[in-house]
Amino acid sequence: MNTNQPKTQQQHQPGSTINPLDDRLIKLESVLARVNMSHPKLYALISAGKFPDAVAVPNTGPKMQRKTLWRLSDVVNWIQGLPFKGQLEK
Repeated sequence: MNTNQPKTQQQHQPGSTINPLDDRLIKLESVLARVNMSHPKLYALISAGKFPDAVAVPNTGPKMQRKTLWRLSDVVNWIQGLPFKGQLEK
């Protein structure tokens, strides 16, 4: 393992299927499709601290708008952390 990695590089999380070198940023539409929920439900979970927040990526294009994207690894780790149906409290 290379111990000379930059400190800004995200480390591979145990149980994650995403290698940090393969990690990428995904748009809202992709997040919604992966978690199969509506836009309002997703933002309600983010507001409640129950879903990973997006990262703000500066845009250097003509409109200079920030892009709101999610790390694929954050979304995958959230999905993998969900309980199975039999593990839910009644």
